[in-house]
Amino acid sequence: MFDTGGMLRGALPAGLLADPEPFDDLPPELSLAECFAKRTKGHPVVGDVVTLGPVTLVARATSADKVTKVGLKMDSSQNV
Repeated sequence: MFDTGGMLRGALPAGLLADPEPFDDLPPELSLAECFAKRTKGHPVVGDVVTLGPVTLVARATSADKVTKVGLKMDSSQNV
């Protein structure tokens, strides 16, 4: 799930991070990289953000228009 630097891998299925209900237009079976691709029209860059309910994902590394490492922020007001 995490790489050696504590970042999430882009291939991780998004549904493992949060309840699928708040995903809106993003199916929970998509990888994190695919979530970024859909929200950024296929051209994610470092620093792009995707919010999935109480989870905020931040693109930390990309390669060939694909997010390879993802940082994770949790909404502290949510009980997850």
